[in-house]
Amino acid sequence: MPHFVRPVLTFALAAALTLLPPFLPFASLHPLASSRLAAQEITWEPWVLDVGNERHEAEMGHLTVPEVRGTPAGAEGGSGSVILAFVRLASRSDEPGPPIVYLDGGPGGKGVGIAQVPAYWRLFDSLRDVADVILLSQRGTGLSAPQFVCGLSGPLPTDVFTTRDRMMEVLEPEVESCAGSWRERGVDLSGYTTLESADDLESLRRALGAERLNLLAFSYGTHLALATLRRHPQRIHRAVLIGTEGLAATYKLPSTLDAQLHHLAARVARDPEGAAATPDLAAAIDSLLARLSWES
Repeated sequence: MPHFVRPVLTFALAAALTLLPPFLPFASLHPLASSRLAAQEITWEPWVLDVGNERHEAEMGHLTVPEVRGTPAGAEGGSGSVILAFVRLASRSDEPGPPIVYLDGGPGGKGVGIAQVPAYWRLFDSLRDVADVILLSQRGTGLSAPQFVCGLSGPLPTDVFTTRDRMMEVLEPEVESCAGSWRERGVDLSGYTTLESADDLESLRRALGAERLNLLAFSYGTHLALATLRRHPQRIHRAVLIGTEGLAATYKLPSTLDAQLHHLAARVARDPEGAAATPDLAAAIDSLLARLSWES
């Protein structure tokens, strides 16, 4: 990232989270009575965040929430519990604003990992001038428990991605085996949804004692942020969405990927080094795909 872009980006994020008018709330299409989300207590412990050759003091928090919450009319309670883990970077402000919760992409990003990249650490560190920064491991990921990780039964065949049918033939049994192994351990997989994660954010807000939260979200994290804005509209102060994935846009059309490829090819063509190495990126990829199709 060019040196002059980073401070501009930091200022823009800080302004969006602290100065600009708050989001107008979505219509409450999926209302959830706040009484269902009784506040739980966070347990805190010291934590050290390694960023390159630097070490930064932080706090690790753990919050226990239901694995599967009750029906809209009922009390909380499911087959088990989830332990949400998150790292808090304390604000330097004398009057901090609502906590800034970072929502990672994937789903599967662990939340804290991106802060270990120096450029992103500088971004999160700068945001501490206005509020606490919370790096959340969403349920099922990262430092939270359970964390869904399964090994493969063997090496993937080299032709696994040649066709959709071949991919499903190879990967579907692996996914079914993974899911079965977690069910055998008593995990209710129906609890690992975007809506449960949106309710996790409300539980987190209550446990932090915050009136509202700010959200900083990337990729799938924006999908979760939008679901939270719809589900708990009065509890979100402001949100910054990067690489937005709408609530009805999870599945990407081939035309979307083609458009992105041509956009990238145009950027490469404008770069002297890139253009010298690959004058027409889109044509090069088309040629490669055609050769792979012929060889298969």
